[in-house]
Amino acid sequence: WLALMTQPAVLLGQETTPEKPSALKAAAAAADRILIAVPDHRPAKDGKVDVPPGGRFAIEVESELRGTGNKSVLIINGGEANQYPKYVNGKQYVFLLKRNPNGKGWVNLGNREIPIKDGKVQWIVDGKVVEEVPLPEFEEFAAATIEAVDGKTPRRDTLTGNWVLVRNDSG
Repeated sequence: WLALMTQPAVLLGQETTPEKPSALKAAAAAADRILIAVPDHRPAKDGKVDVPPGGRFAIEVESELRGTGNKSVLIINGGEANQYPKYVNGKQYVFLLKRNPNGKGWVNLGNREIPIKDGKVQWIVDGKVVEEVPLPEFEEFAAATIEAVDGKTPRRDTLTGNWVLVRNDSG
């Protein structure tokens, strides 16, 4: 009896272990627009895109996971002076973007790059991969977290106002 009584307790202890929340998915949930794109920064040295925060560079969009727009996008790099995303021209990355509150364009969220390697989206902290999500799963998540837009719907079933119906049977 003792063996039977202790086993369920062990199983219950294993079931209640909370799963660590995904930092990548939390960051993606905050974005207005999510793109899979490659940097296309012409002045890059040796293909390395090292644009400080607030600087602009172009990306070529390969896939739009959330939001719509042009196939070539000029974005404002995010981050801080000591930690900001650095890219390599021609390599695929996920870009999490917000509308620029100071005018036109898009601002890159976060202070790190999000590469796609071997079909997986990688979340990198201090140069080490701390989280990997298969690309199809990430695409599904990005599409599922789109918030419904409050559409302008009529409050009535019929149009209001004075209407005149003109009918002409001749001609």
